[in-house]
Amino acid sequence: PRPPQEITVLVANASGVSGAAAAQTDAIAGGGYQTVEPTNAPEHLESTQILAVPGFEAEAAALAAAIGAPEGAVQPMPDPPPLETQGAQLVVLLGPDLASG
Repeated sequence: PRPPQEITVLVANASGVSGAAAAQTDAIAGGGYQTVEPTNAPEHLESTQILAVPGFEAEAAALAAAIGAPEGAVQPMPDPPPLETQGAQLVVLLGPDLASG
């Protein structure tokens, strides 16, 4: 997989926990990834999902392992995406399982 420095990640808060996406964005940036401004997901989820644009599945799996996302978290990016991706290849829909304000 590509190194974190070549990957842009958007964290979208799907947890309902205020500040969780910003906190997770800081943690991901600390791992060497490029990040864009965190946002809110269009709907709440039970658990974290990582959406990957085509060709970035291996990178999504590496990110999932790095943040402790649940088994099966990595999903293909829908077309159209569920939110504005701001050019990110990976979108973390942050669920309450990994959310901390």
